[in-house]
Amino acid sequence: MKRCAGAFAVGVLIFLLRLPILRGVGNYLVSEDPLAHADVVFVLGGSATDRGEEAAKLYFAGLCDRFVCTGKSVPGDLQEVGIDLTESDMTKLVIQRCGVPADRIVSFKEGTSTQEESIALLEREQATSVDTVIIVSHGFHLRRVRNVFENRFKEKGITVLLHGAESRDFSHETWWRTEQGMMMVQNEYAKLLYYLVKH
Repeated sequence: MKRCAGAFAVGVLIFLLRLPILRGVGNYLVSEDPLAHADVVFVLGGSATDRGEEAAKLYFAGLCDRFVCTGKSVPGDLQEVGIDLTESDMTKLVIQRCGVPADRIVSFKEGTSTQEESIALLEREQATSVDTVIIVSHGFHLRRVRNVFENRFKEKGITVLLHGAESRDFSHETWWRTEQGMMMVQNEYAKLLYYLVKH
């Protein structure tokens, strides 16, 4: 009887605290840095509209005037209709549409994963005098992005600042209310575990 009562009390407590717990689960993934001026902004592949528009805000805030967009995959929907635009091409177009001059943006057709992007970008930028970079991805991706990028770039004397773009499909504060938010958080924790084991 006491065990049943204890289990019931725990269940009630979890129910009452469910919103702070769910917010905490999401907030852990958002590992963002205070922004400062950078030599280049890396806009990681995927969700071109969200990330491209957020990157353009950095340009107009005077934080950077050079952008490298990654991603060599062509989204499936575009392949189906015969449009050969990579993720990096799409992100570049979004940033241009926001008013950033085309000659400030490079479509770097490399990377099908965060790991591949980090390796390719480091190789690309080592030949320059870069010492600070801003990386733009979705907010819920930033914990994993930090794990992949930070130490690798630090070893080469490059400071990494992470900046999150909001999703159009869900709010970070109420991610559990949409299917897209649930899938995003579930996938990110799975990827964190995978990267921990794999790399």
